[in-house]
Amino acid sequence: MPPGSGVVANPGSQESLLPTSFPRHSGKNQKMFAGLSSGNLLASAISRQSVSFGGISKWSDPMLATSSLFFGLVKNHAFLDGNKRIALLMLLKSLLRQKRIVTKNQTVFENFTVATAASTLKESYPDLYSKYRNKDDMEIYIIRDFIKRHTRTLNSGYYSITFRELKTILGKHGFEMGDQDGNSINIYKYEMKSTWFGLGKPRTVRSRVCKIGFPSWTKQVSKRDLDILREATGLTPENGYDNTVLFEGSEPLYKLIHDFEGPLKRLKDR
Repeated sequence: MPPGSGVVANPGSQESLLPTSFPRHSGKNQKMFAGLSSGNLLASAISRQSVSFGGISKWSDPMLATSSLFFGLVKNHAFLDGNKRIALLMLLKSLLRQKRIVTKNQTVFENFTVATAASTLKESYPDLYSKYRNKDDMEIYIIRDFIKRHTRTLNSGYYSITFRELKTILGKHGFEMGDQDGNSINIYKYEMKSTWFGLGKPRTVRSRVCKIGFPSWTKQVSKRDLDILREATGLTPENGYDNTVLFEGSEPLYKLIHDFEGPLKRLKDR
């Protein structure tokens, strides 16, 4: 299996995957039959990504391996219920491990999953079909192309920003810069807290989170100080706040994941 594919396959232990990995209920009044329909079909779907010939992996590109896994889970019907939902969840998980984030509306992925399951990629995505129609494993390349078009790479490098700009951004996330102390400035967090064991009226409490270097409001924040601030506030790429989210206003990862709840539920009836 190519390094960084983000998927761990162990076909010999496929019988134990579902009971520990997937819920028996997918939402209010929406029950999901937990269990395997066929261990062999699941093993086939999982092993697709690690196919090799003469010691050379068929899928040298991690995204092709992920696409092959997605296709296998959708088409093999290894589970009693929820095959499309499981396939989409595995796709999202694999992409996160490859440091890629969804950029399109969740319905786009929902519709693509349905088209893959119904074998209507040709009709639903004619431009992609025309591009790969003469290629072996056409569907896998269509899936990879779709993923590339609708995701982006996690942006976690150094970002050039002034202290004044940073102050505005932190304010949007419930933090404040203030109380300059020489060449340093404090970072505070505002939280609503109740008194008297939750019975009293909630009040706003300001607590200090950290202190960073501060030359002036017009100067650039150093990489060291940005690293200190992001670690202390939790506004890190690992928590879904890469540079594109934190500094450019994209939706945070936790919201993107939450927004997939609707499409995952709807896939039950599609």
